[in-house]
Amino acid sequence: MKRFFLFFAAFAAQVNIAQNTFPFPENGNVGIGTVAPISKLTINGSLALN
Repeated sequence: MKRFFLFFAAFAAQVNIAQNTFPFPENGNVGIGTVAPISKLTINGSLALN
């Protein structure tokens, strides 16, 4: 039961973080980490190499 709760908590956290721009904007642009994509695919964020 403890594993189920941890799995559910991790899943719920991911759902709360995800951004959804459905339906797609009329201009056809989509983005990750942005609510206003300026090209066909706009990605905002940083790359961390450990």
